[in-house]
Amino acid sequence: MSGGSALLRRQIALITLLVATVSFVLISANIAQLTRSLVSSLRDQAERVSLQAATAAEGAIVAAPNDPPQQAIRESQFARTFAEAVVKRGAPITSLVIEDQAGEPLLQVPESAVGQRLPALENLANASVFSRLRQIFSGDQTQYEYSRALLYRGQEFARVRLRVSVEPIRNQVWQSLLTNLLLALAAIAAATFIAISSARLITAPLRAITSSIAQLEEGQVGVSSRPQGERIKGTDIETVADRIEHLSRQIAGDRSQLREARGGLQQILQNLQERLLLISADGRVMLASPGVEALLNSEQPMEGRTLTEIVGAEHPLVLLTRNALTSSEISSPITLPATNGNSPRPVVASVQPIKDRGEVVGALVSLHDRETVAKLESQLDYSERLVDFARITSGIAHEVKNPLNAMVIHLELLRSKLQRISPAADDARPQLDILTSEIQRLDRVVQTFLDFTRPPRINLRPLDVNQVLEETIALAAPEAEARGSTVWRSFEPDLPKITGDADLLKQAFLNIVINGFQAMENGGRLLVSTANDGSGGVLISITDHGAGIEAEARERIFHLYYTTKAGGNGIGLAQAFRAVQLHNGQITFDSQPGHGTTFNIRLKAVQSPISNV
Repeated sequence: MSGGSALLRRQIALITLLVATVSFVLISANIAQLTRSLVSSLRDQAERVSLQAATAAEGAIVAAPNDPPQQAIRESQFARTFAEAVVKRGAPITSLVIEDQAGEPLLQVPESAVGQRLPALENLANASVFSRLRQIFSGDQTQYEYSRALLYRGQEFARVRLRVSVEPIRNQVWQSLLTNLLLALAAIAAATFIAISSARLITAPLRAITSSIAQLEEGQVGVSSRPQGERIKGTDIETVADRIEHLSRQIAGDRSQLREARGGLQQILQNLQERLLLISADGRVMLASPGVEALLNSEQPMEGRTLTEIVGAEHPLVLLTRNALTSSEISSPITLPATNGNSPRPVVASVQPIKDRGEVVGALVSLHDRETVAKLESQLDYSERLVDFARITSGIAHEVKNPLNAMVIHLELLRSKLQRISPAADDARPQLDILTSEIQRLDRVVQTFLDFTRPPRINLRPLDVNQVLEETIALAAPEAEARGSTVWRSFEPDLPKITGDADLLKQAFLNIVINGFQAMENGGRLLVSTANDGSGGVLISITDHGAGIEAEARERIFHLYYTTKAGGNGIGLAQAFRAVQLHNGQITFDSQPGHGTTFNIRLKAVQSPISNV
C-alpha cells in the first residue's frame, strides 16, 4: 500500500504542478498580449491625435496664406481650441505642443507643457515583452512622448509633441492580473480536488497489472511446469508491448501522412479561385476552403455542422445539395440570393456527387461570386486584346517602319540634290523640314506601339522608392509648372528597399503623376506619399484633386486605348498597370467624382523572381 500511496501522491502533485504551470504560462501570455494590445492602441490614439493636430495646423496655414506658417499657427484660435479639447479629455493625452525647429513653442496646452524631453512612446511599443512590462510596472516612468513632423512646401518647419500617460494601461493590467490569479488559484484547487477524487480509480488498473506482473515474475500464472528459478521469456506482456509499439509506429506514420495530405489539400484549396465545400452523405460539412464562411455569411466554423444549421432548411443550397445526393447527377449552376452580411454579392453554386463503388458517399459544392467571374473575364479579354495588338503591331513594324525609313533617306537625298542643282533650294527647305519632322513623329508613334507590346528587358536591382519618386517628380516639374500645379511629398523614412527596374517604375509613376496634373484643369496640389503597407512591402499613393473617375469608366480605366480625355491616347495608365504587374505588385485606385482620385501601388520588399525577357 505504501507504493500505491506514493504513486497517488506523485500523481496528485504532478497534476497540480501541471495545472499551475499551464496557468502561469496562460497568465503570462495573456498579460503580454494585453499589454501589447493596450500599448498599440495607445500609440494609435496618439497617432490619430497628432494627425488631427497636423490637420488643424495646416488649416491655420491655409486660413492665413499671407502670414508665415509659424505665425499662422501661433495666432490660430481653431488650433488652440482643438488642443484644449484634446487635453481637457484627460489621460492618456496630457499635453499638446507645437514647436518650431528651434524648439520654441508655437502652441502649447497647458501653458506649463514645455519641459524636459520624455522617452519616445515608440520605444515602449517596440520594446520586448519583459522590457515593456518592467517599464509599465516600475513606476519610475509614467509619461512618454509622441511626435510628428509638420511639413510646409515639402520641408519640415515644426513638430507636434504629445505627452502620453501610461497610468490607464497600468491600472487595466493590474486588474487583469488579479482576475487571472484568482482564476488560476481556483483552477489549481479544482484540479487538486479532481486529482484526489480520481486518483484511486485511475491507479486501480495499474495495481492489477502490477499484481499480474508480480505473479508472472514468481511463476504463479501459467508457469507451473517451468523449473524453479527459470526466467520467463516471451511472455504475453512482452508480446502485447511489442504489438503496441508496432501499432504506435504505424499510427504515427499514418498520422504524419494524413497531416501532410491535409496540409497540401488546404494549400490547394486556398489558391483556388472557387470556394469548395466537401459534404458527407448526411449533409454534414467535412471540409471547407478559406472564404466559404464569408460567402455564406457564417460567423462560426462550418466543419462538423450540417448545411441546414448553417444556412437554414429552406436555403436553395440545401435543396440543390439534397437533390444532387439523391439523383447522383451533377447539378446545373444556380445563383444563390445575396446575403446581408460581409458578402452582399450574389453567389453562383453547383454540386457534384462523389461516388465510391457505385454509391454516393458525399458531394463537392463549388461556390464563386459573380464579381470574381467578371474580373477573370475582364482579365482574359484584356489578355486577348494584347495578343491581337501584338499581332497587329508586328505587321505595322514591317509594313510602316520600313517605308518610313526609306522616305527619310530619300528626303535627305532630295535635299542634297536641290542644294547642288538650284540656288533657290533654300525656298523649299521649310517644306522639306516639315516632311522630315512629320515622318519622324509618325515613326515615334509606331515605336510607342511596339514598345508597349514588346516585353521589356528588366534590369533588377535594390531600389529606394523615395529616391525613384524624387527623380520622377523632377521629370514632371515642367508639366506641373505649365499647368499651375504643385507637388506635395509625404515620404516615410527608412522604408524597406524593393527589387525592381528604376526606369520602368519611373515611367509608370510619371504616367500617373502627369495624369493627375491633367485631371486638375485649373491647377492644384498633387500629393505623393509613401508608407509601409503593413505586410513588409511598400505603399505608394498619388492623390489629385481633379474631377475624379466616373463609375462607368472604372472597370476600363487600365484598358489599352481607353481614355476619357480629349486628345488622350489611352496608353499611359495601361503602361503603368503593366509595369506594376511585371514587378509582382498591385495597383488600385479610389475615386470620388468631383473630389479627386488616389492611385495606390503596392510593391513587395522581398526579392521576387521576375523573368528578364
